[in-house]
Amino acid sequence: MYVDNYFKILENIKLLSNSAKRKLLIDISILINVSNNKETAELICPHCKNKCIVKNGRNKETQRYPCKTCKKSFVKSTNAPIFSSKKNLETCIKFIECLINQYSLSKIAKELNIAVSTAFI
Repeated sequence: MYVDNYFKILENIKLLSNSAKRKLLIDISILINVSNNKETAELICPHCKNKCIVKNGRNKETQRYPCKTCKKSFVKSTNAPIFSSKKNLETCIKFIECLINQYSLSKIAKELNIAVSTAFI
């Protein structure tokens, strides 16, 4: 289901004008930054949707939050599109910009200095 929606969104993005694509990129960047700056009070457990969470240390400068209800641990970016990415946020934003500009995978890989197989994922 998620993959189908993703490709539908990409097809719709291709129909936008260049100025609309740039505005979309700015809006996405703002959303990513806002979600990265959430305070604990605004966070909910992505597993059980409960608000009973606490801070529980850091892993490589990423704050971890255990849920008091389901006992599962998560970070702010859990379930976000960039959650499992090992690339930094700036690289992800540049990647989205390349997709909006309809670059080929080889051109994206060259622009971001990554392997073509990484650009494909």
